[in-house]
Amino acid sequence: MRTHAFIYSWDYRRVVAGCLLPVLFGCAKSWQSYQQEYQSILSKQSSSAEQSSQVEGSDEQTFPLQNDDLGFSDNCTSCHRGVTNPAVRRAEQPFTKHSGRYLQQHPPKQFGCTICHNGTGSALEEKEAHVGLLKAELIQTSCTKCHLSVLGSGDLLPGAAALSNGMKLLKSLACTGCHRIDGFSTQDQTAPTLTGVGSKVSRKWLVRWLKNPRAVQSNATMPTYQLSDEHLNALASYLMSFADSSVLRARDPLPGNGELGGNLLREARCISCHPFNGTGGHLAPDLGKIGNKVSKKWLARMLQDPMRFQPNTTMPHFNLAPGDRSNLVEHLFEEYTDYEIRDEDDKHPAEPSGTDDLENVELGRRIFKELRCANCHAYEGEQEWLQLGPVLTTVGEKRMDDVDLGTSRIDRTLPEYIYAKIREPQRFATSNNLMKMPAYHLTDEQAKDLTIALLSFDSRKVKSEQYLVRRLEERLYKPAGEFGALLEKYQCYSCHRINGRGYNLAYDLSMEGSRVQRKWLYDYLMVSYSIRPILVERMPVFRFSPHEAAVLTDGIMEQYVRGDLPRIRNTELTPQKVKAGEQLFHNKGCMACHIVGEKGGYVGPSFTIGAKAGDKLQAGWVYTWLKNPQAIVPEVIEPNYNLSDEEAMALTAYIMSMRTNRLAGSPY
Repeated sequence: MRTHAFIYSWDYRRVVAGCLLPVLFGCAKSWQSYQQEYQSILSKQSSSAEQSSQVEGSDEQTFPLQNDDLGFSDNCTSCHRGVTNPAVRRAEQPFTKHSGRYLQQHPPKQFGCTICHNGTGSALEEKEAHVGLLKAELIQTSCTKCHLSVLGSGDLLPGAAALSNGMKLLKSLACTGCHRIDGFSTQDQTAPTLTGVGSKVSRKWLVRWLKNPRAVQSNATMPTYQLSDEHLNALASYLMSFADSSVLRARDPLPGNGELGGNLLREARCISCHPFNGTGGHLAPDLGKIGNKVSKKWLARMLQDPMRFQPNTTMPHFNLAPGDRSNLVEHLFEEYTDYEIRDEDDKHPAEPSGTDDLENVELGRRIFKELRCANCHAYEGEQEWLQLGPVLTTVGEKRMDDVDLGTSRIDRTLPEYIYAKIREPQRFATSNNLMKMPAYHLTDEQAKDLTIALLSFDSRKVKSEQYLVRRLEERLYKPAGEFGALLEKYQCYSCHRINGRGYNLAYDLSMEGSRVQRKWLYDYLMVSYSIRPILVERMPVFRFSPHEAAVLTDGIMEQYVRGDLPRIRNTELTPQKVKAGEQLFHNKGCMACHIVGEKGGYVGPSFTIGAKAGDKLQAGWVYTWLKNPQAIVPEVIEPNYNLSDEEAMALTAYIMSMRTNRLAGSPY
């Protein structure tokens, strides 16, 4: 198996590390020799006035670095003298400045070195000091010593992308459905509910799905279990017994107009979330072969009330009339049915002989329980079952002597074992050690990130409470009244983050009432349009009633405001400032990302397509944004030009000058 360069364990390669590290880091020398070389480097650089000033102002580290609360006494800076000195940022180890900005948040005098890097901090000899040293991305396994907030949160820990993504995968793949991890927040059941699944899907589709979900749906997250045909059919029989009486009693939808249904599909922008045979969004199931999967009756009922059939769905309500639902069902079945699969299914009996007898259903029930399906999927009459997988709370300390590698030939290190187990669980199966873990079809990068996350689970936690970063238990934001009910009905949190709740697929709405004008917002809710054509995720047309749009507009404009933004009157935006702002707009290259008229780029929002910026935005917000975009949206790619107050006001005047005449037709 091809392995990752990051797989170097601190416990299992001590002998190799002792031999190789002097080669990797240079010949072993005394710390006094390194200090002499460091001073020589500084002397050579002092010929430059700029570098000389940096040297004089550098914060050269003393040693040992000691913090009794964290339990370390590190002599690392006896050799690594320039870890905080920008003058030696281009020097080689051990003289160079520490990479990145980590030391800005983790000053060496306070945090030392070994709390992140491991190694033997008390040593003064290079060979001994570097025993157990963590390298590259494996350093991120130390982050959870203090940052308990990353456990199961799904949040990004700055500077630890691999660890953060691994934690996110642990949650999204529902690993705690089978494995206990103390301190890791358990996941909600995000997999589709199995209540009524027998009235939803065709049996033949279900058998194909259970055999290999990825072969049926390219973006499937359900793993593949190694089941025999007999067990596959038994499990399918049991699942098909989960009937929904409301679907069974419902009439078939009236014949619809597929062409009109196609218009509805585009209007609802289903492709923003759903891929169709691999093309489109990535947030919802692929609908490319939905005609082979579900019944028309179930689909028509689901379109009427998505949350009735999938309580944890992120799909909004679209206010579709019965005729619209029939048209949409007709279009989906016409265009997104694999007719070769359908013809093959038609050649065989609908139910294999003897498949659904009581004995077979009972076998399927036992398999359902053995696989712990209900630990991910909700279903009627569900019960809580034990987590049968190994406890992973301290898997980062697992001894390789306790691991049965079977006939597999991999390096006997814990990172190599975990990585290989994630990539191909069955490779370690033997007749005496059967592996129940399914295959998740992860990429090399995903398996690597998961490995780093799992290696961080150990008992090496900081004891001092003042250094622990815990995730605050926040009360779920849920506004009251009709406004709050509409946010839930239309699943606004599925795309927008609002006061800490929701996702950042679209703009954070927490200060939207200070950003946009009331009339523009109402009109946009009534008929939305693409603000950024380059993005896949786009606002659907929800068909709000005028009353609903008014309630949402009032709620946003009154509740989502920021009181510290300046109030800029139109009289302050003089023609002279508009002219100066236009010149600045071109000088700063703003047209590279923003459209004005028929020219410009597609990276940022258009200032003239759909609505003109002066009709949409509030001047106070524009000014504040131009002064420091990252203060409002930290991850935004728009540059901070460090504009003066005068420059920001001039640009605000120019942007707000892009206006059109007011049109009648809205209450604002």
